[in-house]
Amino acid sequence: MRKYGILLCVVLLLWPTGTQGQEKDGKVDSLESVIEEIALDVSDIRGLKFDGPIKYGVKSKDELRKYLQKLIREELPKDKLLADQKALAKFGLIPADLDLESFLLELYTEQVAGFYDWRTKTLYLIGDTQEALLRAVISHELTHALQDQYVGIANLPISREKENDDRIMATQALLEGDANSVMIDYALRPTGKDSTMLPNIEPLIEEFTSTMGGKLMTTAPAFIRSNILFPYISGFTFIQQMRQSGGWEQVDRLLEQPPQSTEQILHPEKYLETEEIDLPTTVTLPQLTGELGEGWTFIDKNTLGEFNIKILVNEFLEDAPKTIAAGWDGDLYQIYEHEPSGKIALVWFTTWDSDIDALEFFGGYASALEKKYGSETAGVEQYSLVFSTQEDGTPAAQAYMELRGNDVLVLDGVPGESIDAVKASAWRATKQ
Repeated sequence: MRKYGILLCVVLLLWPTGTQGQEKDGKVDSLESVIEEIALDVSDIRGLKFDGPIKYGVKSKDELRKYLQKLIREELPKDKLLADQKALAKFGLIPADLDLESFLLELYTEQVAGFYDWRTKTLYLIGDTQEALLRAVISHELTHALQDQYVGIANLPISREKENDDRIMATQALLEGDANSVMIDYALRPTGKDSTMLPNIEPLIEEFTSTMGGKLMTTAPAFIRSNILFPYISGFTFIQQMRQSGGWEQVDRLLEQPPQSTEQILHPEKYLETEEIDLPTTVTLPQLTGELGEGWTFIDKNTLGEFNIKILVNEFLEDAPKTIAAGWDGDLYQIYEHEPSGKIALVWFTTWDSDIDALEFFGGYASALEKKYGSETAGVEQYSLVFSTQEDGTPAAQAYMELRGNDVLVLDGVPGESIDAVKASAWRATKQ
């Protein structure tokens, strides 16, 4: 799920909201003095200096919605957004009839209390807000402004990466985790403590947020809800461990050399290895329109990464092993569409840290495909499986899995007569 080019403060009713304060000519009374006051604290906490005043503004919920809609259309052409929607539906991560753009617009409009737009260098607050929440949001968004001044957010993968959402998510977790850490430090300052002294609060936050938030957040597909929460929750835990190992100086180094995968966010030790950082493997696949046959068109490619592979398997298997995706080393999926039928084919190449990790994923995802299609394997050979699938109640394409060493290839929706040609070319994937 591609990310938008702003840094959002998503509020899940972790703080009470209300209507204190008045708005005059687009500005809340004394907002400028409040921002200046909090900026001094944020600068002191973070150990970085602001290089000048921060531009700010106030938007209503309706203005926020229009702003997000404009941003989406600038950064995500309609065909890209539709390709995202088709890919996620093919994986089974969102309902096939979900209008992704409309749903996300309404969801973010419901949840967002403030954001920093690095393109315009402006901090925005949303509507009338209670002072306690207002101060929390300002401290969070001012941290993003500091990050921007320190390293230039436009230089990070969050703005430049187009075909690796896993890397974007890792960068977003770095930025939001940093901002959350400062925000909590700001709240704890009167006690003389900071967020590094807190226990691991990630399980508590996950449990709390599973039932909190607005109506759309609580009813959102698990994939969307988890992707929104990940940068704030797992990002905070990641930064907490980074600070415990090397203070804010370690976080500064992270901004200069960001984590490259959600794997590194989930397993900070894989980033902290001094001798050899566990870098993800980049997978390259050839385009396979010729192998698929007449009428097939390539529409998208992207990387799921460890975090979203875990979400994917859990979508179908409630008792999936927690380690099912822990050995991830790299992946790439391609999405193809058939005209005029509109059928979607998925080619997904995954690579793992070891043969054992690959075998665990192979077995787990095979069970997930059985649940997804409600059918057992139609053909079984050593380390390869073929599933009979149904679409719209009629026999259709097949799903196919094959394990070779530490690699697993998944074909889903590829016509049966094309599987041999597609898999032969897909196995010529390169890994770097």
